[in-house]
Amino acid sequence: ADKILQSKSALEGERKQVTVLFADVKGSMELAEAVDPEEWHGILDRFFQILADGVHRFEGTVNQYT
Repeated sequence: ADKILQSKSALEGERKQVTVLFADVKGSMELAEAVDPEEWHGILDRFFQILADGVHRFEGTVNQYT
């Protein structure tokens, strides 16, 4: 707590430009039910990789997938 209170920048915060990407896979529930769980996992992994590649191409960072 003392370290935080002594750091002026920690208390003031900082301003950053961020972009939020929201993507929905149309028909994903039906597809998930129609394929093997391992295959579905592979499909989602590939989907997330494509999204991450686009973010990284512009020197961005992926914070989380939900």
